[in-house]
Amino acid sequence: MTVYFLTGKLGSGKSLMSVSKIREYLEAGRRVATNLDIYLDAMFTNNKSSIVRLPDKPRIEDMKALGSGYESDDPRDNTESKYGLIVLDECGTWLNSREWNDKGRRALIDWFLHARKHRWDVIFLIQDIEACDGQIVRALCEHLVICRRMDRYRVFKVRLPRFHIATVYYGTTANKGNFVERWVYRGTELYAAYDTRQCFSDGLEFHGNDLVDMRAMYSVLSAYHVKGRYITSPAASVSFGQRLARFAFWAVWGPYLLWLSLFDSERFKRQYLQQRQRDSVLIADRQITFERE
Repeated sequence: MTVYFLTGKLGSGKSLMSVSKIREYLEAGRRVATNLDIYLDAMFTNNKSSIVRLPDKPRIEDMKALGSGYESDDPRDNTESKYGLIVLDECGTWLNSREWNDKGRRALIDWFLHARKHRWDVIFLIQDIEACDGQIVRALCEHLVICRRMDRYRVFKVRLPRFHIATVYYGTTANKGNFVERWVYRGTELYAAYDTRQCFSDGLEFHGNDLVDMRAMYSVLSAYHVKGRYITSPAASVSFGQRLARFAFWAVWGPYLLWLSLFDSERFKRQYLQQRQRDSVLIADRQITFERE
């Protein structure tokens, strides 16, 4: 199991990095659950993988309902390359110290502590890790990821092109000795795959005089079911051998046919009409044979 705390300033590409990871997991056929609004039809065309949309602020009931990150008949099977992925945004609003006594909060944190046993990888998105409760950070933060948007920087007064770099550190501090890897994404093809203006709510609504918890999880249809099945399959591609045979045919007979059409047009017309007549007789014979049968 891998747990990432993805941090960065506003617009630094935290959501874009997460959506890129979501795409990687879906392409590998692995499960994904998130509280982000994801549009799979903008990410794929014929991919049949769906995702689970969690409430903006998930509850312990939602996490338990997810089940395992992947199913296996062997209880000893624990292949981490098959783990599912949970992506949770705006964690600073419900993983801070002010919300520690919130109902169900401790049970939820306990579930994340045991996420490995449920075969899930987890990505928490938060602007600053200091905004998260220190006990949670020390208990859960396996990797600290710092996102940067490079077009905000200038080199010799020249603005860099727009792309995003996420530097991954092992542990809770960004020291060179803890450096693990870098993720580099441009990600322009993913801009339409998620809602960058998504607003998060607690899901509580008043119905009459009662405050009702309206939070619920649901499945998002795959790109195939939304778009792919309605697209006509492209024509079968022509193999190299077929293209070579066609080229050879026209290379041999093309000049002769061109000569007939230009210099012996009457002969060409006669041959064409004779061929049409033979084809008509053949079709008529087939129809008579079919009627007799």
